[in-house]
Amino acid sequence: MLKKLTFLLFALFFCAASFAQTTTTDYHNRLYYLGKVWGYAKYFHPSVANCTVNWDEVLLETVPKVKSAPSDEDFNEILRTMIRDLGIVPEATTPKVTLVEAVSYNLDISWFEDDIFDDQVKSLLQQIEEEFRPQNHCLVSQAFQSGNPTFDTDARYHSSLGNYPDEATRVLAIFRYWNIINYFFPYKYVMDQDWDATLRQFIPPIVNATDELDYHLSMKKMTTYINDTHAFFRSNVYAEWLGYFFLPFFVNHIEDQTVITKIHSSAVDQLAVGDVVLSVNGVAVDSIRDHLHPYMAASNVSALERNINSALIRGEQGEVQLKLQNKEGTRTVTVTRKSFRDYETLFSESGSHYQFKTGEGGCRMGYVNMGLLEPEEVDFMMSGMRSMDAIIFDIRNYPNGTLWTLIDYLYARPINFVAFTNPSITHPGRLDFYQYSLGSGGAQYPGKLIILFNEDTQSQAEFTVMGLEMHPGAIKIGSQTAGADGNVTYVKLPGNIETVFTGLGVFYPDGTETQRIGIVPDIELKPTIAGIRAGRDEILEYALNCDLIDFDAPLVVSEDGFDVFPNPTNDVLNIRSIREEAYIVRVLDVLGRTLQTLHIETATPDFQLDLTNYPSGIYIVTFETADEVFLSKQVMKN
Repeated sequence: MLKKLTFLLFALFFCAASFAQTTTTDYHNRLYYLGKVWGYAKYFHPSVANCTVNWDEVLLETVPKVKSAPSDEDFNEILRTMIRDLGIVPEATTPKVTLVEAVSYNLDISWFEDDIFDDQVKSLLQQIEEEFRPQNHCLVSQAFQSGNPTFDTDARYHSSLGNYPDEATRVLAIFRYWNIINYFFPYKYVMDQDWDATLRQFIPPIVNATDELDYHLSMKKMTTYINDTHAFFRSNVYAEWLGYFFLPFFVNHIEDQTVITKIHSSAVDQLAVGDVVLSVNGVAVDSIRDHLHPYMAASNVSALERNINSALIRGEQGEVQLKLQNKEGTRTVTVTRKSFRDYETLFSESGSHYQFKTGEGGCRMGYVNMGLLEPEEVDFMMSGMRSMDAIIFDIRNYPNGTLWTLIDYLYARPINFVAFTNPSITHPGRLDFYQYSLGSGGAQYPGKLIILFNEDTQSQAEFTVMGLEMHPGAIKIGSQTAGADGNVTYVKLPGNIETVFTGLGVFYPDGTETQRIGIVPDIELKPTIAGIRAGRDEILEYALNCDLIDFDAPLVVSEDGFDVFPNPTNDVLNIRSIREEAYIVRVLDVLGRTLQTLHIETATPDFQLDLTNYPSGIYIVTFETADEVFLSKQVMKN
């Protein structure tokens, strides 16, 4: 009898646990669909668009109802009531706007037909969609004409409920952020993970967050899933977790090692540039990097490692034991984490804004530190630079808006070097594509432009490279940039959280992205540990080689066997090949129309395409073998 009673109690406990687990799963699944319905109505129903209804407050009232709903039928009744309370959608009096896929990839409403919705909910959603026409929205503005969207007025409950708001308000934080990204992030299509999957993934940890730190770290992780180096995260809770105090040095990730590259004057007797950090307070530095990884927002691996470097030197105030390695072996030292103010000089950049140098071989070169150069210095600087054989623009930093002034000293006419996708503020999910020209024209600089960049080259810095690289004498040297180009948009979330995303899409005129990819160098170079220890700037040393003055093509033909130069070109485009089989060369315009075709029957190392009569603009050169098109290259004709 006792055994039977024990078994019965166990069975009842197991069933109760299973029911609780199923209920939690159902709740999270329903929140997923609530978030999509709430977000769609937020941006497409006129009663929310004109702020007749406090839609955030409606959500806060709805979440507890969804949590206690015993079935999907009850969940649908909640959705029906929520939508109907917005009022009838007025019948449209103008024709419906038809969107092509190329500008509407952020607008996917296929989920309307998901099985969880009953026919009445589907009908209500379809009615909103059918009657929607572009409209102004009280919670969405624009930074400037044709600029990135802004959400300054969409900030309810940002700070009023403290750092750890209640469960319903945490759900609001998820939904506000997810829907803004869903409809207004121009690079949603290049995320590693489907954005719907990210919503499902982060509902449980944010809903179940046990305290303010748990909540903030979960939100921080969610923001990294947009794969955007611009996804900054501002929160006192998160900042305190990282630490407000700094080690007296900077590190870079070089040759898969954490290497000290700059030291505060107070620690030069203990540390040396080029020291490899092996551990911090007994914890292996690779373990620290792995721990920080999930919280670092980055478009690519180069930016990820850079951001980990910045976080790694932060922590609690006080003494820190480091295990270091150099050419002589390993050693242990003790340094002190102090405030930013104590180590302020470590974070400042100093040196010449520009200077004149003699290159290796006797040529005359100008060097410009774009992180220090100011717009008002450009006129006087270029009066001396114009006679140089080459100008080195060092953009391993963040410029001060000098491209807009420089452009007229480098080009004879305005240049069309960039295109934008602008998320529509009147039709959420739509992105408008437009070209952009810069400059009014001046005397074209006749020499070479040597452009240096690396993972510190981000946003305006990447945009600056794009403007400079259109020069016919441009040579790009360095490594992958941060891959976050475009004006930023801020989002305020409950819990005193503010985060950021790239709000304006930036492309080359043919539609090629810079986001995530970054700027692609002509000559890829990275610093070495040996060079760091020797106090050398290996990338700048390479740029000071006078052989680059006569450089008209990449030093090594690409692995695919073809290259084109100079690019941009004024008239003649040189084709270089190391392949042996016959092939076809075609010149296409940006619409894909064939303008010229050449059949190369035998191996031809070098030949020329005459583009003299072609209008200025972007062209595509393709190389085709007998069985496949295997390569295309973008060419700029000045």
